[in-house]
Amino acid sequence: MGAIRHCPGRAYIPSSKIKGVLPETGTFPLEIVLHAGELEGEMALLDQFGKFLEARGIERSFGRRFYAKGLCFLELDAESERAEEIAVFSSVRALRKMPELRVLRPTIRSAGIPTAMPDLPDEAQGHLA
Repeated sequence: MGAIRHCPGRAYIPSSKIKGVLPETGTFPLEIVLHAGELEGEMALLDQFGKFLEARGIERSFGRRFYAKGLCFLELDAESERAEEIAVFSSVRALRKMPELRVLRPTIRSAGIPTAMPDLPDEAQGHLA
């Protein structure tokens, strides 16, 4: 009971987890979708996935992620040639090139126009009504 059986003709194919077309070469932000709710992801799965990546010489950086409906959407910069290797991890549901509009990077804001400090009331004047 609980053993995984091999089914002839049903070999596991990690490429089935790769969605869309990846560039043939180069490092790109990939969107990795893991089967993990927020609690499970933060408590154990991200650490396990990170160790899996590190054992293969792939740098992990999990600062940019979000959870929705039992899934963890995670940005990972990796070589596209390593996609199948990453997809072998059992909790990976899908892997694709990060859509351009969804790159999970902080927004860069322009500097504001310098202004003079406002005049504030002295404490001696009391509170304004």
